[in-house]
Amino acid sequence: MKFKNYLIIIILFFSCKNLYSQIDIGIHGGLNLSSISLPKIDISDVGIGFLPAYSLGVRINYKIVNDYSFIQEINYSIKGHKANILGIKEYYNNSYIEMPFLVSYKPQNISFEVGPYLGFALKQVIRNSSIDYVDYGKIGNNQDDDDTLKPIDIGVKFGISISLEKIVLRSSAAFGISNTRPGGGGGNSVKNISTQFLIGFPIYLFDDKIKKK
Repeated sequence: MKFKNYLIIIILFFSCKNLYSQIDIGIHGGLNLSSISLPKIDISDVGIGFLPAYSLGVRINYKIVNDYSFIQEINYSIKGHKANILGIKEYYNNSYIEMPFLVSYKPQNISFEVGPYLGFALKQVIRNSSIDYVDYGKIGNNQDDDDTLKPIDIGVKFGISISLEKIVLRSSAAFGISNTRPGGGGGNSVKNISTQFLIGFPIYLFDDKIKKK
């Protein structure tokens, strides 16, 4: 699927906001722990571990009916992994604009969320612990170059949110289903995996607006 087709899908999703009058808006940020999965290899045997980084974003919650909502997010996230190769550590930092589209069930102050996400790669930075070396890599669809990061990441996201008086505590896990590095997996499909721990702050609450009227 071409990039313009993804763009059309995103526009259609965001146009859905006209269907709902009950909208909550918030911002969030926090810790993002990411790594990669290699289906044919035990990643612990090759020294691949989780990379700590951060994620920042905006969330729009469209209340549909009763306890169900549709959620759209726009996040800036650092994904990647770290590798220990013969005692030398390499850090793969990949910058993404990520757009999850989630369905939420919130019976009380706890919500359960699930849905797909689209990630658009912005930049790749590879650092080496043994020397002062930075490789900025490439973004594209080259099947031969192991330093080339695919521009589109597709996956599934699961999450849980706890709404307190003025903040929201949020935890989620995301599993990529697309091969993000066609030339760098040695015959494996390289897929992103990540776990997030975020703190959210509501900036517009529909329920509060109703109460004030």
